[in-house]
Amino acid sequence: MGDRGSYAARQHSNAVPHIANKKPPKRHRFCAITQDRLPPLSSGTRNALCPSDQLLASPHKRLMRKISHHYRAKLSSPMRGEHDKQRRPSYKNQGNIMFGRNDIALRHLKFAMDEASVGILCVDKNGSFKYVNPKACELFGYTKRDFSSKSFFDLFSYYTPATWFHYWNLVKHKHRITYEYPVLKKKGSNAVYEFQCVFFSLDGHEGVYAFVRDVTDRVMAQHELETKAHKLRASQEELRRLSMQVLHAQDRERRRLARELHDDLGQSLALLKVRIDALARKIGLTHTVLYHECKATGEQVERIIESIRRLSRDLSTGFLEDLGLTASLRILLQEFGRVGDIRTTHVLTTIDHMLPLDAQINLYRFCQEVLNNIHKHAHARNVSMRLTCRAGMATLRIRDDGIGFHVEQIGQDTKRRGMGLTTIKERAAMLNGCCTIQSKPGSGTCVSLQFPVGGEST
Repeated sequence: MGDRGSYAARQHSNAVPHIANKKPPKRHRFCAITQDRLPPLSSGTRNALCPSDQLLASPHKRLMRKISHHYRAKLSSPMRGEHDKQRRPSYKNQGNIMFGRNDIALRHLKFAMDEASVGILCVDKNGSFKYVNPKACELFGYTKRDFSSKSFFDLFSYYTPATWFHYWNLVKHKHRITYEYPVLKKKGSNAVYEFQCVFFSLDGHEGVYAFVRDVTDRVMAQHELETKAHKLRASQEELRRLSMQVLHAQDRERRRLARELHDDLGQSLALLKVRIDALARKIGLTHTVLYHECKATGEQVERIIESIRRLSRDLSTGFLEDLGLTASLRILLQEFGRVGDIRTTHVLTTIDHMLPLDAQINLYRFCQEVLNNIHKHAHARNVSMRLTCRAGMATLRIRDDGIGFHVEQIGQDTKRRGMGLTTIKERAAMLNGCCTIQSKPGSGTCVSLQFPVGGEST
């Protein structure tokens, strides 16, 4: 029996020599399982655990190898090391849960919020601060300890519970709101902050994140620009008012000159013509040379009288009350074509009843100034005038086929720019209209005016 026992022992030692001399596995930090505690395994279980390792003599060895590989991978993870375990923040009420990638993401998010260049506030429905980053503490002049004992109403005294809940519901409805508010800092200084508020609802918790920026410099600069713009507009209005007064004074002076030309100079020239004609009749055919001289002189005086009448008509606006605006513009254009030997065409809509007398005078003077500029500078052969009205807006276009000019250069060159274009612009402003000039060298010029009128056109 002794030989038989020693023989069996030798057979077992020869079958599994690598197990007979191997020490038991050490206890791992995360596993207290040892070889002597493993239960016996069936052949099916052994094949399922490690089908590719059929040559191993012991099923316990195969299972221990799988456990060793599994926990070796766990121990090699960065979050499983002792160094990272010390760096990992402690969380209350978490027990022995080991954190993975979510924990890293949370730490990165907190780091980004703490180091953000804008202030970040998290406020709940009751107005309590749930999170404040260092930049917000710097902006408001409070420490995190100060924020922990304060509420939203302490920071913004002009908010009442009613206005706060109204604002809360507004942000909840719109999800995102941006606004600017004046803020009183802890040290008593005033500032203007921009708040970009975003509503969130996570796991049954609601709140508002406010991203705060100091926009005091921008608001002050904008206010200064608005103040300067207001002063500039006031100066422009004052200049326009003075310009209108100058144009009204010109109209009064023109009417005075027209009366004097018609009543004084015109009458005197008419009397002179009558006397010349009477002298010519007395001389008769006995002095043929003197007779023809008197006739020629009388004809010259007649031409002077006609020029004075035309000048008086141009200076005066009394005929607008008698003839109306449309007829006066038609006569003006026909006279312009006759004097300048220019072919004229016109399409004029009657808008006399839609404009007061002052507006009619301004529109007539506008057309006068445009035609005078064409006569002086354009060297045109054809001029057209078109006046239309639609939906309460009248449009006047005066077009010529003259030499044209560079509008930008004339507008910038104050030496070459005369009073004509300035007067045209001022007349358009007095009509509450918009005047545009389109021109190119060799392509003629088109002057357009749009202005509001009342009533309907006929």
